[in-house]
Amino acid sequence: MKILITDPPDVLMSDLAGECEYLRARAPGAEIDVYPYGDRASLLARLPGVAGILTAFVPLDADLLARAPALRAVSVQATGYDMVDAPAAARRRIAVCAIPEYCTQEVADHTWALALALERNLKDHIGGVDGARRWQYDAPPRRPQGLSGRTFGLFGLGRIGRAVAARARAFGMEVLAVDDRVTPGEARAAGAELTGAETLLEKSYIISNHMNLSAETAGFFCLDVFRRMRGRPIFLNMGRGGHVVEADLCRALDEGLIRAAGLDVLASENPDLTAHPLAGRPDVILTPHAAFYSEQSLRKLREISCENLLCCLQNRHREAYAVVNGVYEA
Repeated sequence: MKILITDPPDVLMSDLAGECEYLRARAPGAEIDVYPYGDRASLLARLPGVAGILTAFVPLDADLLARAPALRAVSVQATGYDMVDAPAAARRRIAVCAIPEYCTQEVADHTWALALALERNLKDHIGGVDGARRWQYDAPPRRPQGLSGRTFGLFGLGRIGRAVAARARAFGMEVLAVDDRVTPGEARAAGAELTGAETLLEKSYIISNHMNLSAETAGFFCLDVFRRMRGRPIFLNMGRGGHVVEADLCRALDEGLIRAAGLDVLASENPDLTAHPLAGRPDVILTPHAAFYSEQSLRKLREISCENLLCCLQNRHREAYAVVNGVYEA
């Protein structure tokens, strides 16, 4: 049995010993190929005989899947799996697995780290103290407004959205949410009120995106949407970079449609920060897709993704944590 672990070199985990050890212990004799993704042609050359693929970011479209006749399972090392053509995989009886939960608390903490840093002008203050050696509380151009009694808007009320909502309630905020997969009762149990996008955009002081990326949500946060944010909110993107039209976000900031932005993801997983229009702005905080990151989350990420792959390769599909495309047999 041949297993391929692949991702672009800049995002491929530097230490894959944990994954390799886990796979070899539970699938003795498995051939494991670790490949820092270079280009499509090179990947295609490695696919003959591959039964399972472990990846986070390498695109696996219908054409590529068709050229992997031995492939039986793809395990995505993430909660999102938009880089795999899951319906095409299902037609070829290739199981696609993702990780439903491994970093909920970390991402919720990171969301609030960005929200508080932007609300309290920490970027300005740190630059003033450490850079300009300035000790002046009112130097930042944006005065904090205070959080208690204000509205926090959530696009997406899954596990992470609910954890973010709980933190918002602890700060004394009302929580509005948009999510057509959640019932009003489920939202209330999470401390949020379901509403329409228009109401959320108009009322929210902070807006945070936690949606899954799909054809319907790609490019959702565009200039028209930013113009409908009547309260000049802080905007956070903790979902996928593809949710945001970055040129429109820059314009929204320039025109004062939003107060500030905190982004853990950009459209590219390997952005050129020397030329990116959102990098270096005083009203933007960027973090390098780091919200998931902790010692505990890394361990869960490795173990769950490897177990998902082995369950499907050993015809134990229903023991996998999440088969997302309905393929439950080889």
